[in-house]
Amino acid sequence: MFPILAKYFAILLFIAIPTAAVIIVFRTMRDRRARRTMFPKGRDERIAKPPGWSLRERVDELREKLDFWIMLIVAIPVTIGMLHLYNQIPFILALAFIFLLSLVATLRMVPLVIKIRNHRLGLFGEEIVGGILARLWGNGCAVFHDLQTTKIGNIDHVVVGPTGVYVIETKCRRRKREQEGHRVVFDRTKLESTSFSDSHGLEQAERNAHWLSEQLTKLTAEPVACKAVLTLPGWFVSERKLGPVRVLHPKQIERYITSQPASLSQEQQQRISNWLEERCQLEVE
Repeated sequence: MFPILAKYFAILLFIAIPTAAVIIVFRTMRDRRARRTMFPKGRDERIAKPPGWSLRERVDELREKLDFWIMLIVAIPVTIGMLHLYNQIPFILALAFIFLLSLVATLRMVPLVIKIRNHRLGLFGEEIVGGILARLWGNGCAVFHDLQTTKIGNIDHVVVGPTGVYVIETKCRRRKREQEGHRVVFDRTKLESTSFSDSHGLEQAERNAHWLSEQLTKLTAEPVACKAVLTLPGWFVSERKLGPVRVLHPKQIERYITSQPASLSQEQQQRISNWLEERCQLEVE
Protein backbone atom coordinates (compact mmCIF):
# COMPACT_ATOMS: atom_id res chain seq x y z
CA MET A 1 0.00 0.00 0.00
CA PHE A 2 2.74 2.44 0.96
CA PRO A 3 4.75 2.05 -2.30
CA ILE A 4 1.59 2.75 -4.29
CA LEU A 5 0.88 5.94 -2.30
CA ALA A 6 4.49 7.00 -2.69
CA LYS A 7 4.25 6.44 -6.43
CA TYR A 8 1.11 8.56 -6.77
CA PHE A 9 2.58 11.24 -4.51
CA ALA A 10 5.72 11.39 -6.66
CA ILE A 11 3.60 11.68 -9.81
CA LEU A 12 1.62 14.50 -8.19
CA LEU A 13 4.83 16.36 -7.37
CA PHE A 14 6.12 15.77 -10.88
CA ILE A 15 3.02 17.42 -12.34
CA ALA A 16 2.26 20.05 -9.70
CA ILE A 17 5.63 21.68 -9.06
CA PRO A 18 6.59 22.48 -12.69
CA THR A 19 3.01 23.49 -13.45
CA ALA A 20 2.90 25.82 -10.45
CA ALA A 21 6.25 27.35 -11.43
CA VAL A 22 5.07 28.01 -14.99
CA ILE A 23 1.76 29.51 -13.81
CA ILE A 24 3.44 31.81 -11.28
CA VAL A 25 6.02 33.07 -13.78
CA PHE A 26 3.57 33.73 -16.60
CA ARG A 27 0.98 35.34 -14.33
CA THR A 28 3.70 37.66 -13.02
CA MET A 29 4.74 38.54 -16.59
CA ARG A 30 1.12 39.18 -17.53
CA ASP A 31 0.56 41.45 -14.53
CA ARG A 32 3.63 43.51 -15.35
CA ARG A 33 2.58 44.01 -18.94
CA ALA A 34 -1.03 44.78 -18.02
CA ARG A 35 -0.21 48.36 -17.08
CA ARG A 36 0.59 49.11 -20.74
CA THR A 37 -3.08 48.60 -21.63
CA MET A 38 -4.60 50.41 -18.64
CA PHE A 39 -4.79 53.76 -20.38
CA PRO A 40 -6.90 54.97 -23.31
CA LYS A 41 -5.37 55.56 -26.71
CA GLY A 42 -5.13 58.87 -28.54
CA ARG A 43 -3.32 62.16 -28.35
CA ASP A 44 -6.13 63.75 -26.33
CA GLU A 45 -5.30 61.50 -23.40
CA ARG A 46 -1.78 62.59 -22.50
CA ILE A 47 -0.23 60.64 -19.66
CA ALA A 48 3.07 61.98 -18.34
CA LYS A 49 5.79 59.55 -17.43
CA PRO A 50 6.37 59.16 -13.71
CA PRO A 51 9.91 59.49 -12.34
CA GLY A 52 12.12 56.53 -13.16
CA TRP A 53 9.83 55.01 -15.78
CA SER A 54 12.69 53.62 -17.89
CA LEU A 55 14.34 52.08 -14.85
CA ARG A 56 11.05 50.54 -13.79
CA GLU A 57 10.63 48.91 -17.19
CA ARG A 58 14.24 47.70 -17.12
CA VAL A 59 13.73 46.16 -13.68
CA ASP A 60 10.64 44.35 -14.96
CA GLU A 61 12.54 42.98 -17.95
CA LEU A 62 15.33 41.71 -15.73
CA ARG A 63 12.90 40.16 -13.27
CA GLU A 64 11.20 38.29 -16.10
CA LYS A 65 14.56 36.82 -17.08
CA LEU A 66 15.24 35.95 -13.45
CA ASP A 67 11.82 34.30 -13.13
CA PHE A 68 12.56 32.18 -16.19
CA TRP A 69 15.71 30.80 -14.58
CA ILE A 70 13.89 30.25 -11.29
CA MET A 71 11.27 28.25 -13.17
CA LEU A 72 13.96 26.11 -14.80
CA ILE A 73 15.81 25.52 -11.57
CA VAL A 74 12.56 24.32 -9.97
CA ALA A 75 11.05 22.31 -12.81
CA ILE A 76 14.06 20.52 -14.32
CA PRO A 77 15.47 18.97 -11.12
CA VAL A 78 11.99 17.62 -10.31
CA THR A 79 11.78 16.09 -13.77
CA ILE A 80 15.26 14.58 -13.50
CA GLY A 81 14.45 13.26 -10.04
CA MET A 82 11.34 11.56 -11.36
CA LEU A 83 13.28 9.97 -14.22
CA HIS A 84 15.77 8.60 -11.72
CA LEU A 85 12.98 7.40 -9.42
CA TYR A 86 11.55 5.27 -12.22
CA ASN A 87 15.00 4.01 -13.21
CA GLN A 88 15.07 5.97 -16.46
CA ILE A 89 18.34 7.66 -15.65
CA PRO A 90 21.29 6.65 -13.42
CA PHE A 91 21.79 8.50 -10.13
CA ILE A 92 25.23 9.84 -11.10
CA LEU A 93 23.91 11.20 -14.39
CA ALA A 94 20.92 12.79 -12.65
CA LEU A 95 23.21 14.39 -10.11
CA ALA A 96 25.50 15.66 -12.88
CA PHE A 97 22.53 17.21 -14.73
CA ILE A 98 21.29 18.95 -11.59
CA PHE A 99 24.80 20.21 -10.73
CA LEU A 100 25.33 21.54 -14.27
CA LEU A 101 21.93 23.24 -14.25
CA SER A 102 22.61 24.82 -10.86
CA LEU A 103 25.98 26.10 -12.07
CA VAL A 104 24.58 27.60 -15.30
CA ALA A 105 21.56 29.08 -13.48
CA THR A 106 23.80 30.63 -10.84
CA LEU A 107 26.09 32.18 -13.45
CA ARG A 108 23.03 33.66 -15.19
CA MET A 109 21.08 34.69 -12.11
CA VAL A 110 23.78 36.43 -10.08
CA PRO A 111 24.39 39.23 -12.67
CA LEU A 112 20.61 39.65 -13.01
CA VAL A 113 20.19 40.03 -9.25
CA ILE A 114 23.02 42.58 -9.10
CA LYS A 115 21.53 44.62 -11.96
CA ILE A 116 18.05 44.50 -10.43
CA ARG A 117 19.47 45.66 -7.09
CA ASN A 118 21.30 48.58 -8.69
CA HIS A 119 18.37 49.60 -10.89
CA ARG A 120 15.97 49.47 -7.96
CA LEU A 121 18.25 51.78 -6.00
CA GLY A 122 18.33 54.19 -8.94
CA LEU A 123 14.56 53.94 -9.33
CA PHE A 124 14.04 54.72 -5.64
CA GLY A 125 16.29 57.77 -5.95
CA GLU A 126 14.48 59.10 -9.03
CA GLU A 127 11.12 58.64 -7.32
CA ILE A 128 12.34 60.56 -4.27
CA VAL A 129 13.72 63.40 -6.41
CA GLY A 130 10.54 63.44 -8.53
CA GLY A 131 8.41 63.84 -5.42
CA ILE A 132 10.52 66.77 -4.24
CA LEU A 133 10.49 68.42 -7.67
CA ALA A 134 6.69 68.23 -7.72
CA ARG A 135 6.69 71.15 -5.27
CA LEU A 136 7.95 73.38 -8.08
CA TRP A 137 4.58 73.23 -9.84
CA GLY A 138 3.39 75.68 -7.20
CA ASN A 139 6.15 78.12 -8.21
CA GLY A 140 5.06 78.42 -11.83
CA CYS A 141 7.36 75.65 -13.06
CA ALA A 142 6.65 72.57 -15.17
CA VAL A 143 8.40 69.31 -14.32
CA PHE A 144 9.07 66.44 -16.74
CA HIS A 145 10.62 63.04 -16.20
CA ASP A 146 12.42 60.43 -18.27
CA LEU A 147 13.06 62.32 -21.50
CA GLN A 148 14.23 59.69 -24.00
CA THR A 149 16.79 60.56 -26.65
CA THR A 150 18.47 58.48 -29.32
CA LYS A 151 21.82 60.21 -28.95
CA ILE A 152 22.52 60.49 -25.20
CA GLY A 153 20.07 58.07 -23.59
CA ASN A 154 17.48 59.35 -21.15
CA ILE A 155 17.38 62.55 -19.10
CA ASP A 156 16.05 61.93 -15.59
CA HIS A 157 14.25 65.23 -14.93
CA VAL A 158 13.72 68.57 -16.64
CA VAL A 159 12.30 71.66 -14.93
CA VAL A 160 11.02 74.61 -16.97
CA GLY A 161 10.21 77.84 -15.18
CA PRO A 162 10.56 81.62 -15.26
CA THR A 163 14.23 81.32 -14.22
CA GLY A 164 15.16 78.95 -17.04
CA VAL A 165 15.47 75.28 -17.96
CA TYR A 166 17.16 72.87 -15.57
CA VAL A 167 18.42 69.41 -16.50
CA ILE A 168 18.65 67.25 -13.38
CA GLU A 169 20.59 64.00 -13.20
CA THR A 170 19.95 61.72 -10.21
CA LYS A 171 22.73 59.43 -9.00
CA CYS A 172 22.22 57.11 -6.07
CA ARG A 173 25.29 55.86 -4.26
CA ARG A 174 25.32 53.33 -1.46
CA ARG A 175 26.65 54.42 1.89
CA LYS A 176 28.61 52.46 4.44
CA ARG A 177 26.83 52.12 7.76
CA GLU A 178 29.85 53.34 9.69
CA GLN A 179 30.28 56.35 7.42
CA GLU A 180 29.64 59.42 9.58
CA GLY A 181 27.77 62.34 8.12
CA HIS A 182 27.32 60.88 4.64
CA ARG A 183 28.92 64.00 3.24
CA VAL A 184 30.11 64.77 -0.28
CA VAL A 185 32.30 67.75 -1.10
CA PHE A 186 32.19 69.07 -4.67
CA ASP A 187 35.38 70.75 -5.83
CA ARG A 188 34.36 71.99 -9.30
CA THR A 189 35.38 68.82 -11.15
CA LYS A 190 35.35 66.09 -8.52
CA LEU A 191 33.12 64.55 -5.85
CA GLU A 192 34.88 63.59 -2.64
CA SER A 193 33.74 61.65 0.41
CA THR A 194 35.37 59.27 2.88
CA SER A 195 34.61 56.31 0.58
CA PHE A 196 35.07 57.66 -2.95
CA SER A 197 36.67 60.39 -5.01
CA ASP A 198 35.50 60.63 -8.61
CA SER A 199 33.44 62.63 -11.10
CA HIS A 200 30.63 60.10 -11.59
CA GLY A 201 27.57 61.81 -13.10
CA LEU A 202 29.12 65.22 -13.69
CA GLU A 203 29.99 64.69 -17.34
CA GLN A 204 26.62 63.08 -18.03
CA ALA A 205 24.71 65.98 -16.47
CA GLU A 206 26.73 68.53 -18.45
CA ARG A 207 26.31 66.56 -21.70
CA ASN A 208 22.55 66.26 -21.18
CA ALA A 209 22.19 69.97 -20.54
CA HIS A 210 24.24 70.81 -23.65
CA TRP A 211 22.15 68.49 -25.83
CA LEU A 212 18.84 69.87 -24.56
CA SER A 213 20.10 73.44 -24.95
CA GLU A 214 20.81 72.77 -28.63
CA GLN A 215 17.36 71.26 -29.19
CA LEU A 216 15.51 74.09 -27.46
CA THR A 217 17.55 76.75 -29.24
CA LYS A 218 16.45 75.25 -32.55
CA LEU A 219 12.85 75.08 -31.32
CA THR A 220 12.59 78.68 -30.13
CA ALA A 221 15.07 80.25 -32.58
CA GLU A 222 16.55 81.96 -29.52
CA PRO A 223 19.48 80.93 -27.30
CA VAL A 224 18.29 78.72 -24.44
CA ALA A 225 20.98 77.88 -21.90
CA CYS A 226 20.02 74.80 -19.88
CA LYS A 227 21.53 74.59 -16.41
CA ALA A 228 22.92 71.22 -15.31
CA VAL A 229 22.26 69.83 -11.84
CA LEU A 230 23.55 66.60 -10.32
CA THR A 231 21.65 65.49 -7.24
CA LEU A 232 22.68 62.81 -4.77
CA PRO A 233 19.77 61.53 -2.65
CA GLY A 234 20.83 60.53 0.85
CA TRP A 235 24.05 62.58 0.88
CA PHE A 236 24.77 65.95 2.43
CA VAL A 237 26.40 68.03 -0.28
CA SER A 238 28.69 71.03 0.09
CA GLU A 239 30.10 72.87 -2.92
CA ARG A 240 33.64 74.08 -2.26
CA LYS A 241 34.07 75.46 -5.78
CA LEU A 242 31.27 75.94 -8.31
CA GLY A 243 31.58 74.44 -11.77
CA PRO A 244 29.43 74.10 -14.90
CA VAL A 245 27.33 71.53 -13.00
CA ARG A 246 25.69 72.30 -9.67
CA VAL A 247 25.79 69.41 -7.20
CA LEU A 248 22.89 69.57 -4.74
CA HIS A 249 20.92 67.56 -2.24
CA PRO A 250 17.36 67.05 -3.62
CA LYS A 251 15.94 69.42 -0.99
CA GLN A 252 18.28 72.20 -2.16
CA ILE A 253 17.01 72.17 -5.74
CA GLU A 254 13.79 74.12 -5.15
CA ARG A 255 15.58 77.03 -3.48
CA TYR A 256 18.28 77.05 -6.16
CA ILE A 257 15.78 77.21 -9.03
CA THR A 258 13.47 79.79 -7.49
CA SER A 259 16.37 82.06 -6.42
CA GLN A 260 17.73 82.54 -9.95
CA PRO A 261 16.86 85.66 -12.00
CA ALA A 262 14.03 85.40 -14.53
CA SER A 263 15.24 84.51 -18.02
CA LEU A 264 12.27 83.03 -19.92
CA SER A 265 9.06 84.66 -21.03
CA GLN A 266 5.74 82.89 -20.55
CA GLU A 267 5.59 82.24 -24.30
CA GLN A 268 9.02 80.58 -24.26
CA GLN A 269 8.08 78.49 -21.24
CA GLN A 270 4.90 77.32 -22.93
CA ARG A 271 6.63 76.35 -26.19
CA ILE A 272 9.36 74.49 -24.35
CA SER A 273 6.86 72.77 -22.05
CA ASN A 274 4.72 71.68 -25.00
CA TRP A 275 7.79 70.22 -26.72
CA LEU A 276 8.83 68.33 -23.60
CA GLU A 277 5.30 67.16 -22.85
CA GLU A 278 5.10 65.61 -26.30
CA ARG A 279 8.27 63.63 -25.64
CA CYS A 280 7.69 62.62 -22.01
CA GLN A 281 4.49 60.64 -22.43
CA LEU A 282 3.84 56.99 -21.79
CA GLU A 283 3.71 54.75 -24.83
CA VAL A 284 0.25 53.25 -24.39
CA GLU A 285 -1.26 50.50 -26.52
